[in-house]
Parts: sequence; structure tokens; C-alpha cells
Amino acid sequence: MTKFFFPACVLLCASTIHTFAITRTSETYRVTTEVADSGGQRVASATTVIDGSLGAFVGISSNGAGTQTAKQGYIGQLYDLVDIEASADPATVDESATRQLDAIGVFDDDTRGELESSPAWLVLSGPLASIDSSGLATAETVYEDTAADAAAAFFGLTGTVALLVVNTNNDDFGTYAGDGVHDDWQVQFFGVGNPDGEADQDPDMDGGDNTYEWATGTIPTNALSLFQMLIQEVGGNPDQEDLVLDPTFIDRTYTVEGSEDAIGNIWDLLDVISETTNGTELTVRHLNATNRFLLYRTRVTYTP
Repeated sequence: MTKFFFPACVLLCASTIHTFAITRTSETYRVTTEVADSGGQRVASATTVIDGSLGAFVGISSNGAGTQTAKQGYIGQLYDLVDIEASADPATVDESATRQLDAIGVFDDDTRGELESSPAWLVLSGPLASIDSSGLATAETVYEDTAADAAAAFFGLTGTVALLVVNTNNDDFGTYAGDGVHDDWQVQFFGVGNPDGEADQDPDMDGGDNTYEWATGTIPTNALSLFQMLIQEVGGNPDQEDLVLDPTFIDRTYTVEGSEDAIGNIWDLLDVISETTNGTELTVRHLNATNRFLLYRTRVTYTP
């Protein structure tokens, strides 16, 4: 009997396998994903071209908005917005001036990019008069450098930015504006908008109005706080006198004048041999003090 031996037949079957991704959605968008070919071939639609690869689903995706790199774990280049970053450059704005604020999105793959539309801008605190829809912030007038905070809000997310409103004019704040007295001094002693703090008022009734008290550095709410000029003899020099001014400050200039005819309002600078100070008192020595009826006065100039 004749036997026949049939070798085993190995059947190789070739087929094409496709991988499909489901539609992705979030709180802010819905995207129907393309089909990524498992063999790494190109898949195209009217708006998207994807060159994928098997396994990791990575490659380059191009569309009308520009080229984006598809990352493993982010099939179809889908991102979720997770935070908002607000900023200003520089983070200062002069009083009554404007500063552009900016906001960008932070996505769930730690990348950053432009938002799809403008956020809503809010003033959180401080002297900001307004922020328009483009993020242009306008500062109010201030009596000293003052902090302010603003926020960008977008689909339930908020990013904040801190600003410093810079005082550029010492005499332009509220009801104290333009009166010749520094606004911060008036606010320090009287608060904001207090009629007692106006330049021509004398709330402690010591005979010196607020302009005088500010110039001399005395306390406008204390009648015992006075600017004084004391006349002292100089031992062994009968023609000389020491004029002691108190209180005095390094940011003020003191000019002593004398007159032999106050009625005629004729005042002259003194012949001064020296000026000495102990920090609060300034002593001016007058060389020619022979007239016992000589009158003195002091001009005080603020020199910041």
C-alpha cells in the first residue's frame, strides 16, 4: 500500500486593522476624533491630516490653526483648560494712567496658550477705576503708592494679577488736591476727605493753619506742638546772637532774615558765621546783631 505524506500547510492571513477613538468632550468643547490607522498610515479629513504610529498614537497633526504635536495619552490632540494665568508687564501703573493686562490658558498637559476668547476682567481691590473688555486697566489717583489686584475669569476659572499704583503727584488727591500741602500728610493726620485737613484750617487753634504746620513739621492736632525760634546771647561776643530753631528736619531748608523796619516790610539775609544742629534743633549764629530792636523771621522750604 502506497502512503502519501502531506506537509503541514501554514496559512498566512493578511488583514488591515483600524483603531477608533471615541468622541471627546469636556465642559468647554466637543470634538469628534479621526480614525488613526494602526499601521501608521496617513489619515486625512477636510481640516485635519494625521500621521500616526502603532501603539503610542503619536505624530504630527496639521490644520488651519497651525501645526500641533500629538502626545502620548492625548489622542486627537485634545486638551482641557485647567487654569488661567493673568499678568502685567511691568506690574506697575502710574496714577490716572493705564496698563494692559494679559491672560493665557494653562492646559492639562502643562502647556500654555491663548484663550479662545477674551476673559471677563474684574477689579478685586485697590485704586483701579476700571478694566475694559480688552484688559486695559485704568488707575485712580492715590496719595501714596498703593497695591491693587485684578482678575481674569473664563469658564469658571480665575487668574489674578497684582499691581502697584504709583503716586506721581503729591498734591492731586481728592478734596486735598491742588492746595499746596502734600496729600499723604493730610491723610496721615485727618484721613480721607476730612474738611479739618484742608490747607487753610487750624483744627488745634494754635494760630498756625495746616499749611504752616505741614511746612514747619509740627503736629496739626496738638496745640502744644509749635515751631520756635529762640534768641540767645553769645558769651564774650556782644555783637553776636544765636538763633535756635526747633524743630528742624533734613528735608527742609531754613533761611533766617532780619529787619530793622518791619513796618516797611524790609527784610535782609543775616550775616551768618555758622549753622549747627543736634538732629532736631538748628542753631544759626548772627554776626552783626548790634541793633537791640532787630526783628527776625524764618523761611521754611520743603526740599524732598
